[in-house]
Amino acid sequence: MTDTIPVRVWRGGDAGAFQTFDVALRDNQTVLDIVTDIQRRQDPTLSYRFACRVGVCGSCAMTVNGVPRWTCRTHVAKVAAEGVLTLEPLRNLPRLKDLAVDMTPFFDKWQKAGGTFEGRKTRDDAVDPVKPGSRARKAVDAAIECINCAVCYAACDVVDWDPDYLGPAALNRAWTLVNDRRHARRSDTLDKAAQSGGCGSCHSQGVCMRHCPVGLSPTESIAGLKRALLFSLLGGTVVSERGLIVLQRLTAMVLAPCVIAHVAVIAIAFRDGLTAGEILGRVQDNVGWAAFYALFVIAAAVHAPIGLRSVLVEWGALPRRMVDIVMAAFAVLLLITGLRAVFAVVWGAP
Repeated sequence: MTDTIPVRVWRGGDAGAFQTFDVALRDNQTVLDIVTDIQRRQDPTLSYRFACRVGVCGSCAMTVNGVPRWTCRTHVAKVAAEGVLTLEPLRNLPRLKDLAVDMTPFFDKWQKAGGTFEGRKTRDDAVDPVKPGSRARKAVDAAIECINCAVCYAACDVVDWDPDYLGPAALNRAWTLVNDRRHARRSDTLDKAAQSGGCGSCHSQGVCMRHCPVGLSPTESIAGLKRALLFSLLGGTVVSERGLIVLQRLTAMVLAPCVIAHVAVIAIAFRDGLTAGEILGRVQDNVGWAAFYALFVIAAAVHAPIGLRSVLVEWGALPRRMVDIVMAAFAVLLLITGLRAVFAVVWGAP
């Protein structure tokens, strides 16, 4: 008697349900073989995508036992150790029917990230070669191998939380174009990668990297975009939106250790039974403490107003110019108040 495996397959669109099929097991059987068997032998109405069947096109990507995978390269024996196979369409994309998803949002974001190459030369000009050993080319050696299968997009938790996030594949594509000297709109691509929902929204969890079927690292590409933005900011060539995003991320990196250090000081003082007067006495004329808290204040005076600006922009009740004025006024108020407090505590200034 031939061994079989129960296969739970998603049927319908977003409002569908699972249907179970019993499928005969064979040696070296892939998940795509299972789906094909169901469609050919049990239910010809089952919808799914595939093309090459050999791990080249990426069109057969599905969610297999909760993990996005290429089904043509996924062997049943490796993923169905408990004897059950559950197949669903890719996450984070609209479900069309059964195991097929609508890829339109994925490719729309690819375009929104500036993913279209625009050459500087015409077909009548000589070919502009790219040296394989150049620094820019080496920076994207792996990234250019992406075939837009959307596995990383389906695996990304930030895409799930934030529908405006461009996603790993789109930002990976942006990174390749930013490094391509033949691309006529490199600065524009960097601008688009820095917009709301761009590289600044990546949490660097590395989920996309762990699930990529060909071992690419969109996380590394996104980190490269962040570095490029920082260098562009320091060079004075960024627009205000990009500059604010980078400044907010940088000040967050400063504020985090400052808050930890401040909480640690309070905890130590509480443990030692120090009074407020004793604590103030220890920081009197202490240049180190003055520098620490001045840095704390400056970082907060930059970070908090940018956050307030984001809230006001999203609210949409004020003109953008008025929002910028409110942000600047709030920053100045925080800076002056905070630095006066630092000087008053350390040096007794009025």
